[in-house]
Amino acid sequence: MRPLVESHYRVRGDSTLIGQSLGGLLATEILFRRAEHFDNYIIISPSLWWSGGSLLADLPKDCCADELVYVGVGKEGEVMERLTRSLFTKLDSEKNKARVHFGYFGQLDHGDALHLAVYDAFEKFFSIKNVQGN
Repeated sequence: MRPLVESHYRVRGDSTLIGQSLGGLLATEILFRRAEHFDNYIIISPSLWWSGGSLLADLPKDCCADELVYVGVGKEGEVMERLTRSLFTKLDSEKNKARVHFGYFGQLDHGDALHLAVYDAFEKFFSIKNVQGN
């Protein structure tokens, strides 16, 4: 898909994958298995409960060395909030080199958190890249 987009549109070179709910689950799996496909990952309210939460047990040792990752969740119930925080904690551990941010949107629910979370993620990503000169 990226070659098709790049052949028809001007692109900057950076690539960002945004996923919410089941799309957040997919974005998490791509991050864990093929992190090099995207530069930035925005994972909002991921459905990590899928398959008994097994994806969280799979964090590869060499995951996420160069990527910027944003994990966000709204007020969505104990399971969704706990699993999303667990994802952030795993990614933010000393074993990983990922630059990870977390956003909690207690005033928003599953259907509302996406827009503000994406805005917050871009704000954090671009301020980091501007400081680093990228």
